[in-house]
Amino acid sequence: MNPTLRSEYLFRFRSPSLVLAALPGLGPFYVQVRNRGGGLGKRIESLDPLQVADLDFAFDPENGLGFAVRDLLTIHAGEIAVGSMLTYALDFEFAGFPGGLSLHKFPDMDGLDGIVTLVRDLPCDVLDKSELLAWRADQTTPFEICPCCQKRAAERARRPEDHALYRILRHAVTLQTPLEFRLTAGHVDMTSSFAPYRITLRNGFIILSDAPSQKAFHVDMRTVHALVIDVIQLDGATYSSLHLYDTLGNLNFHLMTEGPHHATIWRDLCETPS
Repeated sequence: MNPTLRSEYLFRFRSPSLVLAALPGLGPFYVQVRNRGGGLGKRIESLDPLQVADLDFAFDPENGLGFAVRDLLTIHAGEIAVGSMLTYALDFEFAGFPGGLSLHKFPDMDGLDGIVTLVRDLPCDVLDKSELLAWRADQTTPFEICPCCQKRAAERARRPEDHALYRILRHAVTLQTPLEFRLTAGHVDMTSSFAPYRITLRNGFIILSDAPSQKAFHVDMRTVHALVIDVIQLDGATYSSLHLYDTLGNLNFHLMTEGPHHATIWRDLCETPS
């Protein structure tokens, strides 16, 4: 088939390592990472993952991104819709959590034809979207919770504005508080820092983004089981710290901001009636 990216089908690269080696030459991307609790995204000017022998993770320290090479099953390329625009994307597929890292090319970015060139030059197979969905379902590790937890999760998704996390994040938007975000999972780890400018509620998710819409954070309120607020010391500075845990006790996100007084405000917001 002609290696032109079309929305009705996509390409599966036979050798993920060849794609990884080509990434530094592809220019800027919008990188999106996901775990069961939500996602974290930001624009980066280039991606150059460093792979060290005997280490399971590849790291790009400049971009605060690491991912599990050991668990990387394959990489897909395709054309996707982002609002009213069509753009190209690379989806990294991991054992147990497929689709956990994506690299998007937006129309204002250099190197728009880079992903098309990869499809043309590297060995790959063609499949349609339904095949991808079925394949991902087979690769996904089930996430099961008890009926009582399911009921509470549905209520959090129905009224996220009643939750303490929403009040904390809305307060950060109001004051333009710079936040450091970290998403953690077995397949990916990424950090991003920005002052949230807008907060949006959509289908049970809380979404934060910065003023130029270059960085974003979204959390699925169905998964927010516990918040742990603390004051920590890091590299000689004092930070207010907020950990987000899911029903199974997994740490999905860590948020920080400099200064101990934020932790006091966050605790007060947790005690504020909804």
